[in-house]
Amino acid sequence: MSSLWKGAGQLILVSGSGFLFPFREDYKRFRFTDVQVISVAKRSRSMMCFVYGAGILIFLLPFLLVITAGGGAPFGLTRAVAASVLAVIILIFLGLLIRHIILGPTCVCEIQTSLSRDRLSPLNRYHRTLEVIDSLHPEIEASQTELLATGTLAGGDAASAIEERKPLSVSPLVVPTFSVVFLFGL
Repeated sequence: MSSLWKGAGQLILVSGSGFLFPFREDYKRFRFTDVQVISVAKRSRSMMCFVYGAGILIFLLPFLLVITAGGGAPFGLTRAVAASVLAVIILIFLGLLIRHIILGPTCVCEIQTSLSRDRLSPLNRYHRTLEVIDSLHPEIEASQTELLATGTLAGGDAASAIEERKPLSVSPLVVPTFSVVFLFGL
């Protein structure tokens, strides 16, 4: 229930929440000049294949019992309805499994700005995500190159903003604190 829209110099993430239809929508804007990282992590497809396969097997056993039960008795209305309902459920799980396999590998895509890190839930298939990122990359790079050229980085001079950055450092108390907590945990 969410979608991603590309505008002039920005991405807009529309996140809907509700049941079957979005009852509420939240909008989040990511300006190309603010984007620091777009990360993509490929996920395993085996879990969803297992879930759909388990759904097929769970409903296949009662289906086979309904079909074979009754010995040589004629197929009654109750057995026909039960077999039909179970067959439809099995076909739904089979369709979901086939759809999942055809759509390809899944992934998690996140966008990071200086203020937040958000998951882009519409980009959940690996190959489609790479296509979208490849189409966005030139625009993001152009807007950030233009930003550095004009010197409007962080509201001041771009060169001085880059020079003022300090490397990450670890506080001297981190190692003793970690050691004490680790020993206490043991």
